[in-house]
Amino acid sequence: LGFDAFIPYECMSGVEKKENAIWANDQKLVDEILGVLDYSEGNDFVMAVTVQLHGNYFPLEESEYTMKISGIPEEDKEFEGQLAYYVSQLQAFDKALENLMTALGEREESTYVIMYSDHLPKLFYEYDELSEKEKFTTQYFTWNNINLEKSDADMELSQLSTRLCNDLQISGTFINKFHQVYGGKAAKQYEAARAMVDYYSLITNSNLEE
Repeated sequence: LGFDAFIPYECMSGVEKKENAIWANDQKLVDEILGVLDYSEGNDFVMAVTVQLHGNYFPLEESEYTMKISGIPEEDKEFEGQLAYYVSQLQAFDKALENLMTALGEREESTYVIMYSDHLPKLFYEYDELSEKEKFTTQYFTWNNINLEKSDADMELSQLSTRLCNDLQISGTFINKFHQVYGGKAAKQYEAARAMVDYYSLITNSNLEE
């Protein structure tokens, strides 16, 4: 993918996980991000994948609840426990995020942050009840300390890196340049151009002869 380094959590020291869970605590991820920024010189691009809020959602015993939950029927006690687990992980993630943003704000380094989720948590709905668009429509936010104006715009996830490049006034990769040229065109023209890019990528990344 073009990164200089890939650090899986198996290579991180002091990773915390709940018993029987495969997902790690996000506070360790914050420590790793700050460690990379401290270690390197010059400009950095860091992409971190948080996983603490990922399922499965193991039901908590009522004695483990981190806040009072009411209004859920008794027959849905397992769901209530799952909800309590999700809430507890959300609280821990929120604290980790607070620690990260506080640390970035205290650094004397120009910084731009984009954070997004790739899909909704499979907890509050029957998956088949939602359309493909609803399953994968989420919010994102940006933060910076370089006086860039904040703006809201709906976009495809594939265009988010181009949003980053545009905000920072850099050209980016071939795909970013494509979005910069065709992104504002009429929908049909854009889709036709994107199909051509997909075909070009298929040809250049295969052993097929012309």
